[in-house]
Amino acid sequence: MSQVQLQLTKVEALAGYRLRLTYADAQTWEVDLEDWINVTASLMPLKDLALFAQARPGAGGWTVDWNRDELE
Repeated sequence: MSQVQLQLTKVEALAGYRLRLTYADAQTWEVDLEDWINVTASLMPLKDLALFAQARPGAGGWTVDWNRDELE
């Protein structure tokens, strides 16, 4: 497996606090972040669904990113 296959190409916000992650090899995964958001102080701003919906692939496709100003 090459590192390119592991790169995110698309992030879609779904209902609630779920994301659909699409990778360079076309695999998709759905993850539910609600529990993590509820117990992680630095992620509490993501309880705002409008902000949560702004999820996007981070630099290089290695992370999920949001507006950092809102999370600090």
